[in-house]
Parts: sequence; C-alpha cells; structure tokens
Amino acid sequence: FLDTDAPVKGGNRFQLNKDGSHIYAQWWSHENEKNLYFTSTLDSGKSFAPVSIVNDNHGILSPHSFLRGEDGTIGMTYHDERLPRFQAYSNRSKDHGLTWSRPDTRLDVPPAGGESSTVQNPVGIELDKTWFVAWVDSVTLLGKTRNRILTTRSIDTGLHWTTPEVIFE
Repeated sequence: FLDTDAPVKGGNRFQLNKDGSHIYAQWWSHENEKNLYFTSTLDSGKSFAPVSIVNDNHGILSPHSFLRGEDGTIGMTYHDERLPRFQAYSNRSKDHGLTWSRPDTRLDVPPAGGESSTVQNPVGIELDKTWFVAWVDSVTLLGKTRNRILTTRSIDTGLHWTTPEVIFE
C-alpha cells in the first residue's frame, strides 16, 4: 500500500492503528536520514494517502507512539537525537496525517543547572481528550547521575504541553 513516490522504500518499527474506517500506518527508517514515516487510509484500506514525514528534523529513534484526537487530529511522540544526547518530541496533524505541524515540539526540558540530560523511551497515550507522554530521564547534576520518570500532558491535542513533572526520582 506504500506509494511509489515515497521517500523511502523500506523501514522497520512498523505500527498500525485503527479509528473507525481510518487506518494509520507508521514506520521508522534510516534509509534517508532517521525519520518517522506515515500514511493513512480513510476508506477502510481501499486507497492510501501519499507517505509523509512526521518529524521536521532528522534524528528520530524508536520508540514512537500514536495519539488520537477528534476531527482528523492525530499525534505522534518519539525519541530524537537531533541534539547531543536524546530528547522527547511530539508532532500533530489536523488532517489525518496528510501534513504535519512545523516545527515539531520538544517535550523534555534540560534540568536547571544540569550538566546533561538523556531521555529514554518516551511513550504517549490518550485518555478522553487529554494526551499524556512519559519518559525516563538520566540527569547529571554536580557530577552525579540519577534516573527519574517525567510526564507532560496536553488538553488540546498536542498544541500546548504542560511543563514536565517529575513523578519518580
């Protein structure tokens, strides 16, 4: 079902998600940089939209999560390495994944006074109309490394996110 003009011809970390008659396919590939690719069908699989790139800067790593909203709004959360170390990012589409917002949104915030921060395994879920993302963060402060779990949420389908909260340290 992939379009013949897709920027990549393969990949892995493939996911399928369904919402009514809509089927959403996502996968990761490093064939042409490191990107998260997306296509969808709004007619129960009879035809698929052209492949789009979710992120706006190369450097995505697994895992990625799919989030549902209303009226064609969907979101993705993902692990990214565009800056030194790793970060958590999110992006949203208001047209079932045909186009994606630019720029995408960084979710983690380096700690105040921190020497470094490394995000691992960001995972997103939706609950009613709220999107949640949680991740593990390794932070080095004054030469000591500690792990913590952080979370953020959006009540407007990924348009705005709360300041990350530490829920375990």
